[in-house]
Amino acid sequence: MKTKITTLEEARAYRYCAWAGMPKGSPYCEGFCCEEVTETGRGGLYHQCRSKNGHGPAGLYCKRHDPAVVEKREAATRERQNKKWDAEMLKAKLGYHGPVLLAFVKDCAAAGDAKAVKLIADLDL
Repeated sequence: MKTKITTLEEARAYRYCAWAGMPKGSPYCEGFCCEEVTETGRGGLYHQCRSKNGHGPAGLYCKRHDPAVVEKREAATRERQNKKWDAEMLKAKLGYHGPVLLAFVKDCAAAGDAKAVKLIADLDL
């Protein structure tokens, strides 16, 4: 599904699993989530999600596919991946001098330097 369905009329007009062998697809089944999901173990075939609806715009989505929840989940994943990527890039930039600098930062942290303690926590060392 390329665009998110926001009204019951859009859901009723949408056809699931439309392909060459079934050009008309399947109609929206009320009472279930309007998201189109892939068949388990059958790559390429899609159908309407079988979870009960009641969330998201017009109550058409299940908890898992509610657009607001999906956006929050994806934002948290992006944040986590960006933090990991930043730490990896910092380690790569330190290169040859990394072990010496790391030993120095750990010594500073052991001496009670708050900035060194925060740096170690941020780098997840």
